[in-house]
Amino acid sequence: MVKEAKQRRDEKKKPQMTLKERRAKKHEKKAQRDQHHIEDHVEDFEL
Repeated sequence: MVKEAKQRRDEKKKPQMTLKERRAKKHEKKAQRDQHHIEDHVEDFEL
């Protein structure tokens, strides 16, 4: 009975991202943000 409940709970859980995946995702977001930041500055200088 307990095993079944635990198994059901485990099935519901979302698979966790590994540390490497989290770090890569964070790095990707930061790179995108930095890119937009640079583009904004370039537009300001062009005016």
